[in-house]
Amino acid sequence: MTHHYTISIAAAGKEHEPALVFAVESHDDLVATVERVRSADIVSEKEAPALAIGLKLLGEVIIRHRDEPMFAELWKTVPGLIKSIKAR
Repeated sequence: MTHHYTISIAAAGKEHEPALVFAVESHDDLVATVERVRSADIVSEKEAPALAIGLKLLGEVIIRHRDEPMFAELWKTVPGLIKSIKAR
């Protein structure tokens, strides 16, 4: 199942500046992923969303481009990190 998300990032204290908004797809439920990272107590509760969302977004890009030289090194390490986090 593919999950569809709209990600919005706005600079705190700079409400007059437009937010960066983009669409992403993930084979994982990102909200559930954040909750798993929170409950695994890997990082602080405040850092859990950034770790979970950041790794999942990076992971999706790496998977799509894993045969390209720039992403080949990341392909060797990032999926293992994600799997170890999921295993906790």
